[in-house]
Amino acid sequence: MNEPSADPGRGDFSNPDRAAIIGLVVTAAGGVLGAPFRTNDPPGYVSVAAMAVIVFGLIVTGIGIARKPRSIPGLLLGAGASALAWLGCHVAWDSYHLLTGVMTAVALVASLVLLMPRTGRRLFVSGLVAFHFCGVMASITSPAPQSWISLWSWTTLFRPHLVFCYTNNAYQFYSPEPGPANLLWFCIEGHDGRKAWFKIPRKPETRLDPLGVEYFRRLSITESANQNYSLAAVPQQALDRRYQAVQQIPMHPEIPTQSQYRLPQDNVRRWIASYVRHVGQMYGGAEKVKSIRLYRVMHQPLDVGMFRAGEDPFAKWTYLPYFLGEYDVDGNLNDPYDPTLFWLVPIVRKTPSLAGIARQKGAPVEVDNYLARHAGSDPFEEDTDARSK
Repeated sequence: MNEPSADPGRGDFSNPDRAAIIGLVVTAAGGVLGAPFRTNDPPGYVSVAAMAVIVFGLIVTGIGIARKPRSIPGLLLGAGASALAWLGCHVAWDSYHLLTGVMTAVALVASLVLLMPRTGRRLFVSGLVAFHFCGVMASITSPAPQSWISLWSWTTLFRPHLVFCYTNNAYQFYSPEPGPANLLWFCIEGHDGRKAWFKIPRKPETRLDPLGVEYFRRLSITESANQNYSLAAVPQQALDRRYQAVQQIPMHPEIPTQSQYRLPQDNVRRWIASYVRHVGQMYGGAEKVKSIRLYRVMHQPLDVGMFRAGEDPFAKWTYLPYFLGEYDVDGNLNDPYDPTLFWLVPIVRKTPSLAGIARQKGAPVEVDNYLARHAGSDPFEEDTDARSK
């Protein structure tokens, strides 16, 4: 009679399940099929077929690992299958690259963890849990005023993990005074002179997603574009250029000048360029798209008095669009000396607020929409579903 193992959770070197081997072979076939075409622009039918084969191979490999989860060779086969899937994916499908890269790392780490004794495994898993919640605590305590250790741990130690999990925003955990939401509005101009608006995030994309995962992924994209340099004052050259365009696009009368200029960090500019390239390809690439104007739009929440008075929380004047530049389809900035670059393009209300005056609820609110003048197209007319958030 076989003696029961003293450590039943420890890994072994038994033969992997046959499904894991078959899955590796199928995934390898998909990788070989797709690798020569992974840089074609746009992805062709071969890349799509290769992806279908790769996904099927990964599913079969996963079934094999699930049948014998403590088999070290099985986990190594899973890591190999994920690595081959990464190599066979088209470069434009970055989400699949991220997924397969993480799967490879998880399988390799799991195989090492299973080699540890029971105490080592418990310490490792407990350390991962403690690291995650310490990162959450650092994110919560990061807003000013904060201690130096909280600021250092949030920006240096935990940042990669928090960004990967999208738990880097303190308001993911509590909302005493939540700030405005950030949206991205793209104004796409075609060679025929016609313009269209593309906005993210937008709820119609998530009607088939009951948990709103896609919506919040898009929201993380827009929040990533809201990382700006802290400036003591607006650079004089930027201010001088802005005054050159003040007759056409005036300053916002209710917001301090310094708050109307937001200079994005260098890494944000690289992300912006990639966003523009993606949207350009969505609308037909260089053959159809002449230029793309990008605005980071802050959607201000109403204060309590306005909300009680019946103001529309999606009124035009609640949006504050900051111009991030005009680009070609390759993500190159057309005019780095544009007078309005990184400045607020105001949408100013002309009708007084309902709060404090007698105005019939539902009455139209007149605004001076300088965004429509700046872009040459009104985003609230081009897109009837302007309520992106």
